[in-house]
Amino acid sequence: MKEFCQKAKLVLSLEKDDKKNLTSMQLRVWKVNQGTTILVRVFKDTAHSENVLWNGERTISEVYDFILNLLKSLDVILDTGNWEYSNQNDCFLQDEYEEKEKCVYFSWNVKPYLLCF
Repeated sequence: MKEFCQKAKLVLSLEKDDKKNLTSMQLRVWKVNQGTTILVRVFKDTAHSENVLWNGERTISEVYDFILNLLKSLDVILDTGNWEYSNQNDCFLQDEYEEKEKCVYFSWNVKPYLLCF
């Protein structure tokens, strides 16, 4: 397993009763790789809480868009068009949260053509 020497910066922490939290679940957002990667952990506090994300009919891609739009509305990101979903992130494997088996994880990277080297 990869080990990351950078400590992820927590940029958003919502509880399920926060007014702006459309998921109605505990939600944490971190930025890593100098802000070019966003990691999201959504805690499933009840057996039916995932239904809030999928709303009984959303596709996985619509859920990604739903979470990304939530991050934009909370001013975590400026533009949803700058990000692409990433399913290749090893950071979640290193999550030390004691109830991580009850979480849904998401990750986005800045689109490569937007990065200047």
